[in-house]
Amino acid sequence: MNVIRCMWIFKQKLKSDGSLEWYKARLVGDGRSQQIGVDCSETFSPVVKPATIRTVLSLALSYNWDITQLDVKNAFLHGHLYKTVFMNQPPGFRDKNFPDHVCRLKKSLYDFKQASRAWYQRFTDYVTHLGFRPSSSDHSLFIYRHGIHTAYILLYVDDIIMVTSSPKLKHHFMSHLSSEFVMKDLGPLSYFLGIAVTRTKDGLFLSQSRYAQDILHRAKMNDCNPVQTPVDTFGKLSAESGDLLDDPTFYRSLDGALQYLTLTRPDISYAVQQVCMYMHAPRTHHFLALKRILRYVKGTIDLGILMQPFRHFTLVAYTDADWAGCPDTRRSTSSYCVFLGDNLLSWSSKRQTVMSRSSAEAEYRGIANVVSEICWLRKPSLGTGASATSHISGQLLSLEDLNLNNNQLTGNIPMSVGQLSKLKSLDLSYNSLAGVLSETHFTKLKNLIHLDLSLNSLAFNFSSQWIPPFQLNFFFASSCSIGPHFPNWLQTTTNLQRLDLSNSSIRDTIPEWFENILYNILYLDLSNNHIKGKLPQFHFASSNEIGNRILKMNSNKFEGSLASFPYTVQILDLSDNLLSGHFPQTDGTMNLSLEVVNLSNNHFTGIFPIHLCKLASILVLDLSNNKFSGRLPGCLGNLISLQVLLDLSNNNISGYIPSSLGSLTDLSSLHLRNNRLEGNLPLSLQNLTNLVTLDIGNNFLEGTIPFWIGENLSSLRILDLRSNKFIGKIPLQRCQLNALQHLNLAKNNITGRIPHCFVNLSGMITNQVNFSYYAYYYEENIFAYMKGIELVYTSTIKFLISLDLSSNKINGEIPDVLMNLVGLKSLNLSRNQLIGHIPMMIGNLSQMESLDFSMNMLSGRIPQSLTSLNYLSSLNLSFNNFSGAIPTGNQLQTLVDPSIYVGNNKLCGPPASRSCKGNNSPHNRVGEGEDEVLWFYSGMGSGFVAGFTGLVCSLYFIRACRLSYFKILGNVYSWLDGLLLLNLAWLRRKFF
Repeated sequence: MNVIRCMWIFKQKLKSDGSLEWYKARLVGDGRSQQIGVDCSETFSPVVKPATIRTVLSLALSYNWDITQLDVKNAFLHGHLYKTVFMNQPPGFRDKNFPDHVCRLKKSLYDFKQASRAWYQRFTDYVTHLGFRPSSSDHSLFIYRHGIHTAYILLYVDDIIMVTSSPKLKHHFMSHLSSEFVMKDLGPLSYFLGIAVTRTKDGLFLSQSRYAQDILHRAKMNDCNPVQTPVDTFGKLSAESGDLLDDPTFYRSLDGALQYLTLTRPDISYAVQQVCMYMHAPRTHHFLALKRILRYVKGTIDLGILMQPFRHFTLVAYTDADWAGCPDTRRSTSSYCVFLGDNLLSWSSKRQTVMSRSSAEAEYRGIANVVSEICWLRKPSLGTGASATSHISGQLLSLEDLNLNNNQLTGNIPMSVGQLSKLKSLDLSYNSLAGVLSETHFTKLKNLIHLDLSLNSLAFNFSSQWIPPFQLNFFFASSCSIGPHFPNWLQTTTNLQRLDLSNSSIRDTIPEWFENILYNILYLDLSNNHIKGKLPQFHFASSNEIGNRILKMNSNKFEGSLASFPYTVQILDLSDNLLSGHFPQTDGTMNLSLEVVNLSNNHFTGIFPIHLCKLASILVLDLSNNKFSGRLPGCLGNLISLQVLLDLSNNNISGYIPSSLGSLTDLSSLHLRNNRLEGNLPLSLQNLTNLVTLDIGNNFLEGTIPFWIGENLSSLRILDLRSNKFIGKIPLQRCQLNALQHLNLAKNNITGRIPHCFVNLSGMITNQVNFSYYAYYYEENIFAYMKGIELVYTSTIKFLISLDLSSNKINGEIPDVLMNLVGLKSLNLSRNQLIGHIPMMIGNLSQMESLDFSMNMLSGRIPQSLTSLNYLSSLNLSFNNFSGAIPTGNQLQTLVDPSIYVGNNKLCGPPASRSCKGNNSPHNRVGEGEDEVLWFYSGMGSGFVAGFTGLVCSLYFIRACRLSYFKILGNVYSWLDGLLLLNLAWLRRKFF
């Protein structure tokens, strides 16, 4: 016979705010003295899972049900014992007549090994009698359904949450439970399992802030400095990093406390999982990582989970996994989170049990984990009561939506994907998958309607006779290898709405059957292939999305004429083809819903199509690089919706710029470059206050540069007026364009000096403009060519980066303030009438790549600071009056073309043909021209003449004043000595 010891335990019961509620005295048995098989058997007792609690709370909030918290007094004392258990008499209550007798227990006591199991069994038996049924997914969740009445009971040891669909049902169960157990109604849920529950106007806010403060106090980190992130993103923990801790108990205690904190803190789940992996042998680096988590908790101590009502009862899961992320085992870590509506129900971060051979395998293991979690969560959320599926493979077979896009997957697509017979949507886009796709991958996918394999390196290998078992309405295979022919199996798809075969190596003509699948098409992208022949005929069905069709067939080899504009199309891109002929003539039924028309880089001819003025919804119109002729019609001003781009450059358009263009007040980019436009710029263009790019170079425009460009067009980033007939000075108002990045006034008849106010064009941009209009599937690139260097205009640099004033009549000196434009990459002042020196501060232009001062009248020495331009790749100083030695060093050593300095006869040193005498240092005074040597010999001659004159004068004084012969010689020597000293001083200044 085994007799169990017992004792009295005295405790304090605290409220949620930490204040004293009451004192407790409890008789407990010594469970350590129990023997398995003698006085106890099964000891396990299930407790409700945190995800189940969050699920039930979400449902209660959405249905506006009552949430009540109950407390059972002395819950473990209600459990019946089914084993014979003997215990010593309690201290202080020992029978004086029978002091050696023992007690035989009928009910359980606290601290017995089977106490919690006995209580759970007693409670389960009673609530089952009331009509509740345990959930098959969580045995501590009890569900009651009777007609329209529903109730949930969540049991966690002696803490109970009851959710009822009506107050009447709540009182009904409360009366029955109170009659069986000593139970207290604590009112609406407020504090449960150490979690504070606060009801707000948005829902329930779950927080463990007090528990987090207790952890910090236990770690003696109440006054620590908080950090922004819970984990160091630059390195991963290893089992061998650092020294072993002398006492790992403290580490394990804090680790366990942080694990419980993750009940309401998903943001620290990954960090806590990382430090928990080393609880068996913690080291100093692991402890530092744990302290970083505590510092993060210090700064985010009030964070928690918000549970809100929702309308759509949909379970949505997200999962991700790294590949071989563990530095010790090379196993992957997978994480997931599951939402019911907008409420986060479950999350996990866990190292996988086996090593994956590819990133795809690691992702599939992560998917298996989250699918298992979803199947488990469906039971309490939907109340089906069905048993959980035992095999993960069976769970995957019921998968309907598989989305793994943008996950850096590598390797081949496994054949097992073809077994997912219920799959409706498969998205593997934006990865690095490779290999060959065959018919086997799609054998059983009869329900597939959405397939996205774009931006991978996959190759398709289907027989021409294969008939797919599915009917797709969405098929994207951009950047996959499909060609050279169109896939024949597509002709069996009758409901195709979105098709993307761009950049897929197709070199075929459009097959006859292709027009049949376009009937329901809403998005078609065949761009960047080598498709030949004529365009297909577009016959579309009427649709609610009538204005949302997108046709992108650019960058191919389509030829022939455009018979008509496709009807009910929003975006039309036929650029970079071989289309020719006149624009289609309309019969009054032209598609007026067009928003983007891009027909650039073709061979269209004829006058500018006037009927384009009817496109009242147009946003982008690009007809550049064609052969249109005639004048611009005044009706262009009717396109008041045109706000992105009007590009008519590189055509044969003549005449004046119509003043009606001033009505396009929302226009951002205007390109009329390389035509035959003439006359003055119309004053109405000053109304284009949103203009970012004004490109009208290579025309025959004349007059002075309008002052209103600087006053009104304050948003300009790019201004190109080159190769016209503009005259006069650069207006000072131009300096008000604080956002300007590129200015090109080359090849005009501009006179005067460079304005000093150009210094205002640096670093004053308050915002940036994106020149890529992805919202309209259109991207604008503007190119400029200067001395063989291609410059791409971008919006990433906040300074004036290009200035071209070449081929004008600008005079005066180069202003020193120009050297403050520190963002300049290209500066071209060639073919003008500039004089003076190159500013010594030219070294400030540290980003300079192209510099051209050729064909001016500049003089003086080339500054040594030019060698500090480390990015300089193009330099032209030819045909000026520079003198002295050419500076050497740094980037200038790579510019060895003699033509850079040709036409400067006074320059010496490499790569010039003349060599400098003596030292070629920057302070060398030799070699500044032959005139210096001429002056030297002239000085010597002058000295001898002066000496001879002194001798004659001395003889005269001898005769007149009867001076001695020796005094005469002294005077001669004095004169010669003075002249010699003067020449020596001059030589020293020149040579040394």
